Amino acid sequence: GYSVGEEIHRGGHGIVYHAIQLRTKRRVAIKVLLRGATATRRQRQRLEHEAEIIASLRHPGIVTVYDGQYFEDGRYGFAMEYIDGKTLDRWAGDGGAADREQILARLRLFSAICDAVAFAHRHGVIHRDLKPANILIDDLDNPHILDFGIAKALQAESDLPHDMGSERPADEGTSKAFGTPFVTLPGEFAGTPAYASPEQVSGDPGTIDTRTDVYSLGVILYLLMTGKPPYPCTGSLSDVVHHIEHTVPSAPSGTSLRVDADIDAIVLRALEKDKERRYASVLALQNDVLRYLAGEAIEARSNSGWYILRKSVRRHRTAASIAGAGVLLLAAFAGTMTLLYTQKRDAEATALGQLRLRELLHGRSEVGAGRYALGADLLWRAHLNPPIATDPPQRPLFGGAIEPLDSYWGLWELYSMYPRVATVDAHQGEIYDIAISPDGSAIATGGDDGALRVWSFPGLDLLAEHVHDSPIVSVRFSGDGSTLGTFTNHGEGYFLFDGVSGEKLASFGSVVEGVRRARLNDDGSAATTMGWHGDVHSISLEGAPIARRVPTGPGFAESVVFSRDGALLATSMVEDAELGNVRSTVSVWTLPELKLVAQTVRQRNVSALLFAPDGGSVLWATNLAEIERWDHAQGSDAVGVAVSTSGILQMSWIGDDERRLITLDKDHTVRLIDLSNAEPVREVARSSRVVRLLHRANGPAMLFSGLIDGQLTVWQTESQPYQLISRGDNRGCHAVAISPDNRTFAYAGGVEGGHGIVLIPLAGGGDRVELAGHTEMVSAIAFSPDGRSLASASFDGTAALWDAADGSLLRRFADHKGRVSTVAFSPDSNTLAYAGDDGVVHLRDLISGSVRALNAHAERIPSVAFHPDGRRLASAGADGAVRLWNIATGELLSEFTPGGGKIIRTVCFSPDGAILASGGDDNAIVLKHLATGRHETLRAHPAGVLALAFEPEGRVLVSGDRFGGVMLWDVHQRRQIAALPKHPELMMSIAVSPDGMRLATGSAGSDPEVRLWDLDAYRPHIAGNLEHHARLITEALGHEPPNLAAMRAWAA
Repeated sequence: GYSVGEEIHRGGHGIVYHAIQLRTKRRVAIKVLLRGATATRRQRQRLEHEAEIIASLRHPGIVTVYDGQYFEDGRYGFAMEYIDGKTLDRWAGDGGAADREQILARLRLFSAICDAVAFAHRHGVIHRDLKPANILIDDLDNPHILDFGIAKALQAESDLPHDMGSERPADEGTSKAFGTPFVTLPGEFAGTPAYASPEQVSGDPGTIDTRTDVYSLGVILYLLMTGKPPYPCTGSLSDVVHHIEHTVPSAPSGTSLRVDADIDAIVLRALEKDKERRYASVLALQNDVLRYLAGEAIEARSNSGWYILRKSVRRHRTAASIAGAGVLLLAAFAGTMTLLYTQKRDAEATALGQLRLRELLHGRSEVGAGRYALGADLLWRAHLNPPIATDPPQRPLFGGAIEPLDSYWGLWELYSMYPRVATVDAHQGEIYDIAISPDGSAIATGGDDGALRVWSFPGLDLLAEHVHDSPIVSVRFSGDGSTLGTFTNHGEGYFLFDGVSGEKLASFGSVVEGVRRARLNDDGSAATTMGWHGDVHSISLEGAPIARRVPTGPGFAESVVFSRDGALLATSMVEDAELGNVRSTVSVWTLPELKLVAQTVRQRNVSALLFAPDGGSVLWATNLAEIERWDHAQGSDAVGVAVSTSGILQMSWIGDDERRLITLDKDHTVRLIDLSNAEPVREVARSSRVVRLLHRANGPAMLFSGLIDGQLTVWQTESQPYQLISRGDNRGCHAVAISPDNRTFAYAGGVEGGHGIVLIPLAGGGDRVELAGHTEMVSAIAFSPDGRSLASASFDGTAALWDAADGSLLRRFADHKGRVSTVAFSPDSNTLAYAGDDGVVHLRDLISGSVRALNAHAERIPSVAFHPDGRRLASAGADGAVRLWNIATGELLSEFTPGGGKIIRTVCFSPDGAILASGGDDNAIVLKHLATGRHETLRAHPAGVLALAFEPEGRVLVSGDRFGGVMLWDVHQRRQIAALPKHPELMMSIAVSPDGMRLATGSAGSDPEVRLWDLDAYRPHIAGNLEHHARLITEALGHEPPNLAAMRAWAA
């Protein structure tokens, strides 16, 4: 049953109430007919039809229906997901997008709306009433589509638009998927006029298809961009209909200068009066929005020859001259055959590839916007369901990756931001409680399905299960881990199980009812419970169970918590929370005696109680997002210790550290809070479905969460894919290098006596070695390919050669006038090139000692690189030129200016020597193919590119920019595939280990850093979530995805 509360919304036919589901205590929204029992049969059919349709659509962007029923007053209604948010028009506010960032944010949100609508279309449902009032935006800026009351069911999924670029819309008909559907009669209008399409206002329901929703989305996008409708929507209904059918919208850029021509094209194509000229599907509209967000060319600005040809044939079909029509048809046939031949060649592969790319880009966009759930689903779908299956890996790729590289690194990016280690589908319905055995080897879960399940950790294999008739609301291990106790919600009783084997030991029947939380003492002989109305029971479990009750105060039990040693209990009772006159009574009790130790009253809602590790004080959160500490042992008043960015539902310590907290906040985000700084440090996890969390006190810093859909998830609270080697050393960090044998890491930094190089062993132990010998900053370092030597360049005007084994200085070269910026070895290790401020490259023969000078540039040379053949050298100049030299003769072989004359900061060759990559102050990377001279430009960096490095296979290029950004590029696909966690600023140097598993980066500026990256850091996370997402995708496809076998081999 439900406890029905206040009215949320009232429409033309229905009322929506806020309610509490009594069995699960969760908030829901209940929609019932406005006229109740006097409603017509047609109105009842409409509401039942809406419930059936929404119940068939499970998508994060569509409200979830829980169940439908007839109420005591005869009204039919259904309970659905309660969304605490704003309608889209209230979220957007008055006016259009205020700046570029707001335009992009609104486009990302619009793309998420399209994703939900496209999902409905794929499952045979047209909404027909899309408008801002039917779209709720939650606290995480996730959209949720409501009100499918006039939705139309398509004939069958096979009749839907192809979703992969097909221009043919769906045929419509009567659906068999939802029983007898609500049907709009001829001449009857269904929808909201301001957002209706021309075919909707025509009164012919047979003309309505998925492109009707495309038009409504076009109106919504116009409003999001400009703050105004595309044409007047006031006046009489006939006036509005005339505007819908005939008034051509003006370009949005005419209203808002912040809107560009690409957005104009997208919006106006969606708003075409002739539906044949609109986007063929919502997916096609979303694809163009995602292309725009990714900086790619959009389809809306390309001419459609097929559309022109088709319209031309239709226009001349009834021409008076048979000969003329015949010529036209022949010409049309020839043109059609040519066009079809051209398109057919690549149609299937490109269509599937475009669909996959759309999901990949959308997924990365969702992750970047902080929406974990949808982003993860899209990325996994792109990875497991590519057009061509991946062969089982014969050897690891860069960073331990597996094809497809773009989606693998998208997943790496996802788990670097939200480090979910593993996911298992633990229960049917909500998880109500989680317990961890004292030794950390087992996890017990209890849920809405009445099941107790025990899982191994870290493997998450099911060890034991027992199913009850009522939901299990409390699960606890005894202090020694030998016993596991559970309480059911409806008073069925208390059950004891062996904590190792899971075998049932005893059951105690109906001891107490309405249990909210419970705790088992160390030896399993007693338990303490708290009910929803605040009654605390101390229960002896030796012999016949005896329950002793103590009331804890007036109101509703908001929070209850036990101290770590089980000796104390804290409770929070809240009065009149719904009326705004909030008062909370917080009490501390001894256990098992239930003797009151201390009590305090706060004029605010107190929740999320937490004992300090020693039990001497209690922390809580208030409805103002404050965290306060109450020293109940000393009897002092509560004092504020921190403020969160959102209301807090639950708190937990990280181990025994009283300075750091984990919080689950009302915006569904898990945050780490440092009490010494009194503010949140960072987000740990985010999910719209987290309902319980429990932090693991022993072993690695792990967080366990239970989700509303029954998932048990494991998160890392401390996750960083790199080791911070040095920070804040203003004497260095400009340069990093890894030895060819992968045993030594070198970086420029401060050493005893000034500036130098630090050597750190990567394998086999050994001590840190400092190489001192420069008087100013070391700007570049490089290992010789044979690994015997190390070279350095310095702003003191010298280059130096060092013995890589013992760190001794072998030679110093003072050939330059001014600073030396760059140094490089030839592939045979016999020649050293170095250059700097004077524009000269010096080539020193390390065997004979002779040196030659190339007057390479008129200005400073920031970078030089040897070609793998050892016969050519590339140089980058502050004059904007990249030059390629013949080393033997000094002849200039070629020259180009990739940055339009701006400074070129870095150059490097691909391992096979086919590509010369350069980057500079124009924020771009240019790839020059040496065999053909062809140039390709890669753009994604927001600032100048300062560093480049290829991985050993040459497939991936790593880049760094002035703002500290580190990006990965797929050279074959010419696309950015990942953005790694940024340095504070000025990413100066990059080195990739010979096995491709490590990355070293060095940055400069006010907060310089040296990092050594473990590129395999998130392999366990990807492997740990594989089977969960494989199951979801298999269910959606009806068969296993093509890449699953290869992924399982990789994970194993």
